[in-house]
Amino acid sequence: MRIPKLLLETWKRTGKQSLSVALAWAIAFAPAVATAQEKSPEQKAASTSQLPAPVSKPLTNAEGGAAKLERPGGPQEGIKVHGHWVLEVRNPDGSLASRSEFENALVPTTGTNLLAALLTRGVSFGWFEIQIGDTSPSNGPCVQIAGGVNHSVNCRILETVSNPAGCPASTFASCNLASTTQPGPAGTVQVQLKGWTVPVDHAATITMVSTISSSCDPITAPDKACNPQGGGSIYVSPFTSATISVPVVKDQVITVTVTFSFS
Repeated sequence: MRIPKLLLETWKRTGKQSLSVALAWAIAFAPAVATAQEKSPEQKAASTSQLPAPVSKPLTNAEGGAAKLERPGGPQEGIKVHGHWVLEVRNPDGSLASRSEFENALVPTTGTNLLAALLTRGVSFGWFEIQIGDTSPSNGPCVQIAGGVNHSVNCRILETVSNPAGCPASTFASCNLASTTQPGPAGTVQVQLKGWTVPVDHAATITMVSTISSSCDPITAPDKACNPQGGGSIYVSPFTSATISVPVVKDQVITVTVTFSFS
């Protein structure tokens, strides 16, 4: 090994007794000194202004396979509520006048608020209702008699449980809506609503359909009807809705099947 000039000068100044110290210094630092002497000024400047590039290594799981990186909170797609509608318009003799299939959308405010209240036991679910007609009920295809005067209104299909005293005959509402569960794809469960309207009163165009949810105070059991007479409350809110364009004429009946799925 060639002894650097700096080491020789140190030996002359300190004497032989310092030779062991100088040799130790040479062994430890000579490679670094030699390397520094070989770098050009440009290389020296570059080495002080840049951090070493990090060495990336693939993450592995406990079994030695590649680990999948995920964002905190799990998948980011969110939970979706799907509502598939089948709407059939039938003539008085039962023949099919028209058939429509379409998807609805969850009402952004009231629909999401209902789900949040149910999941936190803020309310107890009461019943479903389907409304068919127009965003302006005065353009609806059914009629309500008030004070001896006919008023155009939207047609309504109710569950029987919506009225503890029973469902009276009405010119605009029927009480045959059934809500059931059924198997869905990949082991999921779907909720299905099915019913039909009273015969429509006059020719009109259906431009809006919606599902309405009624919920009770949380003290009411889920299998019981809401009882406002007993001091409880009923909360009515739109759940899903869709915009369509389906013409109807007097005495036709509208049958509806709505299937909710979740993903």
